Amino acid sequence: MRTLEEEIDKFFAQKKTSETVEKVIELLDAKTCDLEVLALEARRLTRQYFGNTIKLFTPLYISNYCENGCAYCAFHRENKIARKQLDEREIHEQCRRIAQTGLRQILVLTGEAPKFCSFEYIKNSLEIISQYFSAISIEVYPMTTEQYKILVEEIGVDSVTMYQEAYDRNVYEKYHPFGKKKDYSWRINGLSRACEAGMRGVQLGALLGLGHPSNELAALSAHIEYLQKNFPETEVSVSFPRIRPIENGGGFNFFEISDKFYARIIAAFRVVFPSLPITLSTRETEKMRDGLLNFGVTKISAGVSTSVGEGGGSQFEIADERGVDEIAEYLTQNGFQAVFHDWNFNLVR
Repeated sequence: MRTLEEEIDKFFAQKKTSETVEKVIELLDAKTCDLEVLALEARRLTRQYFGNTIKLFTPLYISNYCENGCAYCAFHRENKIARKQLDEREIHEQCRRIAQTGLRQILVLTGEAPKFCSFEYIKNSLEIISQYFSAISIEVYPMTTEQYKILVEEIGVDSVTMYQEAYDRNVYEKYHPFGKKKDYSWRINGLSRACEAGMRGVQLGALLGLGHPSNELAALSAHIEYLQKNFPETEVSVSFPRIRPIENGGGFNFFEISDKFYARIIAAFRVVFPSLPITLSTRETEKMRDGLLNFGVTKISAGVSTSVGEGGGSQFEIADERGVDEIAEYLTQNGFQAVFHDWNFNLVR
């Protein structure tokens, strides 16, 4: 059996891949598949597998120090933004504030700077956060299998989010000139290590706009298929972040992803992967997020801030600034069930 990297490299070298990936490519092509027909099938499958439920979560940034050179991210090492890392008191304050909204699902984020934001700092921070939230996901630098295992067994972390950003090695090298993230292999195998450690779920995605969209989405679907086949006990989910403006950003020409094509992406992945949870972030506008709920989305963020506490620089500009209550009310009024509390690791320990 080929490794994940061999599967991805074969696609970019020869454009040869599995029937599943070929189906994704076919559905992404407007010439071969009508969007309205695709959307109706996506809606039907979403209701069949997920009902009308929409899970709600919010991100909590605890550090924005970073050693990488990712030009599309405001946290990159050479960007002159306010750097900050929350201490224990500030983490408690942020957790109390978020918990008051009723949310019990949280995504904890950091930049990628182990020298500043060590494994022990992350572990200690998560111990505090676990006092307030029943479902904890992390989006931090790639870790070893043993480190992930510690977070699962000692803290109760149940999910890891990690975006490959770009699957094409040439594109990846262009946007990651230095730092540990420059190591393509270490990153692309990060979610496999999380699965091996016993994480209940993993979430992946490509940052749309860096590489050719159709190629990147085909490679992403190959990654999804690989994880589902090799780690059937782990819930694999996906998100499709688009490039957003950043503080002090500029200097690169990105691929444009139209709203219409973006809707097609979500519908196509729902049809090919009917039981796959799909997350939609506040990178998208209020109008887009509301409309895409009928295309296959099953989880959205609410009440979002991408800065670190008070005074820390933000990672990117958000497009939907609605609070938790406002989003929950919209969901209820439009026939959806907002899920604030979906999972509690302590019940299975």
